[in-house]
Amino acid sequence: KEGSHFDLPIALALLAAMQIVPPDAVIDYTALGELSLDANIVFVPGVLAAAIA
Repeated sequence: KEGSHFDLPIALALLAAMQIVPPDAVIDYTALGELSLDANIVFVPGVLAAAIA
């Protein structure tokens, strides 16, 4: 992966694949965000531009 802004979507995909989070709960969403080492979501610059593109 390139860039930390894919940390959150990768984590959500893993949680859905392991049935920890129901896959239907995340299928209609787009997520971009960095996860810190203590699992907090960290602001990532350029997210709005990525969402529009």
